[in-house]
Amino acid sequence: MLLSLPLSSSELSAMVRSGTQWVFVTSEGIGFISDAPLGAFHAFRPTLEPFRDVKGENGLLLGLRSNGTLLESLDVGLSWQPAPLATPPPGPHVVGVAVSPDGSALALGAPEQLWWSPALAQNWRLLAIPPVGASRIKAEDQKFMVEGALSTFAVEAGGTFHAVQVPQPVAHIEPSRVALEKPPAASRTRETGR
Repeated sequence: MLLSLPLSSSELSAMVRSGTQWVFVTSEGIGFISDAPLGAFHAFRPTLEPFRDVKGENGLLLGLRSNGTLLESLDVGLSWQPAPLATPPPGPHVVGVAVSPDGSALALGAPEQLWWSPALAQNWRLLAIPPVGASRIKAEDQKFMVEGALSTFAVEAGGTFHAVQVPQPVAHIEPSRVALEKPPAASRTRETGR
């Protein structure tokens, strides 16, 4: 029997497998449950407070609230708890989060701080990064890309990072269509001294 499920206008943010079920999580943190990747939904899990963003992979869900609090769930949204980021109270204001396919995660805080965690959000660690004006993070294969105003770098497994060369866009300038005036004849230049 299918349930009457609430419609959500938010975008799909994550698809996480949990045992024999699939959980599709919206950007607000609502989880829709199915027995197959393309099957009908038979249950849903609402959140107590909407998320600004949700990312998930390999059984881990990270939810970012609008107040900058980062929550994590290891049971595909049944329960949520604050991510144990290693900072003194009141804690960081997280502005971005990314999860790689292996379940490792990276969180970007303001002011510019990065926390890295191995699989399933265990042991968050603050990374000692040089100031780059970091504004965006994303997962790419088994690493994370951190884009900044001054440079871009990759965070690899183990939380190590290195600068990467990002191809700069090439400006394309159309040739001028303005016809240049014909230069004066050499004989005329000698006569006038110009």
